[in-house]
Amino acid sequence: MNTTGTSPAYKEWSGICSVMETGLQALLLRKGGIAEEHGKFSFHHSDFYLFPTYFHQQETKTRLPSSIHPMAKKNGAHSIRLKAKVIQTTLLHDWEKVQALAPFHFWTEEVIRERFTHSEASAIHLAIVRIYRIEPEILLPDTPEYGGCKSWIEIPTAEHSTTPVIPDGDFQTLTQKIQKALA
Repeated sequence: MNTTGTSPAYKEWSGICSVMETGLQALLLRKGGIAEEHGKFSFHHSDFYLFPTYFHQQETKTRLPSSIHPMAKKNGAHSIRLKAKVIQTTLLHDWEKVQALAPFHFWTEEVIRERFTHSEASAIHLAIVRIYRIEPEILLPDTPEYGGCKSWIEIPTAEHSTTPVIPDGDFQTLTQKIQKALA
């Protein structure tokens, strides 16, 4: 890969990355990783790559359709195929609003409740994201710098083209449905 610099990448379970690649999910719900700086998490990047993780992934804690298979490494390398652009973020403190998002994601309620109640302040970060496929994909060796319980890492990037996984009109309709669920 002929790199042009580095960019932020957000670590997410490979199964969730797979449903995002098909356009079935356009939101992220996160409390933060154990290794977050100062124990706090935020969506502090307006666009980032999705880095499919395999460490700690538990397919039993997702509701993936049978037609969706978690992204796999290619010859031991991490395959980065998606880029996300943040449309809206919010910190949700109301469990009922978090539950109202269930039709729009593929984690189990158990996982989301665990993330919501993880610390003293019951809350979870929501990001509505527009997902783009990138060409060519980025292949990264499996090195320790990409491991650990942290949400954000820096990855080498190169020029590539992007294509939205959800057409404009469909994405606008989906965003409106998510916002209505939060109202």
